[in-house]
Amino acid sequence: MRSRTIATLAVFAIFGLSLSACATPTSDPPEARSLGVQDLWIVAADEGDSAGFGTFTNTSDAAISIVAVSTHVAKSVGLRTFGPVEANATPTVLPIEEISVPAGGSAVLEPGGEFLSLQDVLEPISDDDGVLLDLTFGDGSTAQVTAHARYFAEPLDGSAPGDSTKEDQ
Repeated sequence: MRSRTIATLAVFAIFGLSLSACATPTSDPPEARSLGVQDLWIVAADEGDSAGFGTFTNTSDAAISIVAVSTHVAKSVGLRTFGPVEANATPTVLPIEEISVPAGGSAVLEPGGEFLSLQDVLEPISDDDGVLLDLTFGDGSTAQVTAHARYFAEPLDGSAPGDSTKEDQ
């Protein structure tokens, strides 16, 4: 028994850094166990709306669907993407049903693409705050991840600052 405990501790010591980048399942079905996160961050905001970006990875041989997200710092969190932009028009933000993380692959949430839309921030989100996000997957499982806040002054639609084809937000 003691050697098994020591072996288990050795495995955690060796792979500890890898585990810190994984989602913490709050239930046990496969989707929650197979999700990893990289550089997950939220735009710092005192009020109004915010957005979340980063990369979700999938170590399984089946696609993972993130179908809902919630957090204590915002009234609601929507899954969104930027739609097509016509010349001199405001970018269109569209709701999406899920964020799909392909088998053995990743889904990148980035300005100008898919993102998490935190609506009606309930308390200030300051630079480097850790924000807990509760993820719900298509199979009904859940996991909790931490995103770190950062100030972000660039347009969220992915355009360059001062781009004349898009209005300032």
